[in-house]
Amino acid sequence: LRLTDRQHGGTWDGTFQVLEYRKPEFLLDVEAAKPVVPTGGTVEARIVLTYAFGGPVPGAEVEWMARRVPRVFSAPDPDDVSFYLKGEGDTADRERRGDAGGELIAQGKGRTLADGTLALSFATGDADQDAEIVIFAQAEDVTRRWVTSTRASSASRSVVHHRPS
Repeated sequence: LRLTDRQHGGTWDGTFQVLEYRKPEFLLDVEAAKPVVPTGGTVEARIVLTYAFGGPVPGAEVEWMARRVPRVFSAPDPDDVSFYLKGEGDTADRERRGDAGGELIAQGKGRTLADGTLALSFATGDADQDAEIVIFAQAEDVTRRWVTSTRASSASRSVVHHRPS
């Protein structure tokens, strides 16, 4: 491969290899017990590993970390209707929430049980500010590829409980 920058007069040579795509051997998911927990409370979650064909992955080593990201609200442009059209992974919404960085509040390693799960429990941290609690988990499959998942829950000073009628 040769790249030439005609504007600045530079040329670079290099090679790369394209590998065959292989589907991951298993899937990883992070499930939060509650979507909102009180600030200063405890987050309960579990990591679930399943083989692509559906069975649980017992005894797999999983690494995880949780970050506390301050919840920042900045009103969108009044002409921006992306809130109405957004998908789950909407970039503008993540930028408004301020997902970059955050304070590391918990991390660990563990092995999945026979049912393919690993339970997590940790404190949300400071009780004086609303935040998103972002849990990131990863595991290496048998082909030495990393499988990852992320889940966000909210930590709020005022948690409203709703009882369905």
